[in-house]
Amino acid sequence: MPTFYVRPTNGDDTNDGLSFVNAFKTTQKAILGVTTDTGDEQIFLCNEGIEDVTEQVNLLRDVARTNPVFIRTANSSGVTGATLGLNKYTIRATGGSYSGNGVLGMSGGNDGNAYSDDYRCYDIIFDANDVAAYGYYHALSAAANVNFWNCRFTNATTSGARHSGYNLHQFFGCEFDNNTSYGWHANGVNRGNSTHMNCSYHDNGTGLYAGNNVDLFNCRIYDNTNYGIEAVSRYNTSFEMTSCVVYNNGSHGYYVNNSSDASSGNVFTNTVIVNNGGYGIQSN
Repeated sequence: MPTFYVRPTNGDDTNDGLSFVNAFKTTQKAILGVTTDTGDEQIFLCNEGIEDVTEQVNLLRDVARTNPVFIRTANSSGVTGATLGLNKYTIRATGGSYSGNGVLGMSGGNDGNAYSDDYRCYDIIFDANDVAAYGYYHALSAAANVNFWNCRFTNATTSGARHSGYNLHQFFGCEFDNNTSYGWHANGVNRGNSTHMNCSYHDNGTGLYAGNNVDLFNCRIYDNTNYGIEAVSRYNTSFEMTSCVVYNNGSHGYYVNNSSDASSGNVFTNTVIVNNGGYGIQSN
């Protein structure tokens, strides 16, 4: 089973990365090391310290994959599993050049489906540290996608996570907080296809900027400076919230700006929108 280990304190990128003792130092080196496509490729990020990066950790590949790469937090001994609790691995932006990119991301590629379902990330904090524009950045032309479990996107100068492609992204139990503009951001016409389950969006400029085919289940959107959720109708022809709570946001709970479009499709089921600074739901 091709498993690579990353140890930000005691690793070395001249190692082969294939054991805890011979771990790489950086996540980028481990990503580049994955050249097989058998379905059991894993990267263990050993939580012995913060991994500081000076440029985006780039997930983009030159060839299509059939199977995803699993990127998981492990403890300081290289053990991964459900016992980790809140001990997430942190990748943190420091001084350097991000050119509007993120801590993690895809900044180019082929706009099709060839690279679909490339990566699955578990228990990782993407800390933009008020340096990088995004915690996760998905460019318009990057067809590959990433699914996230129990990850956090924080301290971005623009948005915690930005999704600019058509491919489905999934977020399970993730947190988007303390980002200047948006916690999560769909960018571009008909972009943002995503599922969000058991996630929270708080202390951002706005919690979410909704795109097309965005579904939220059992999510909390609260304590954001502006809107809980903002959307433009031509970008969100399908938006659904089920068993969600939107509360204590500075302006409207859910705001749709459809001044340039006829209508948008919105379905709210068992959802509470309450105690916001403006209207619960406002359509311009």
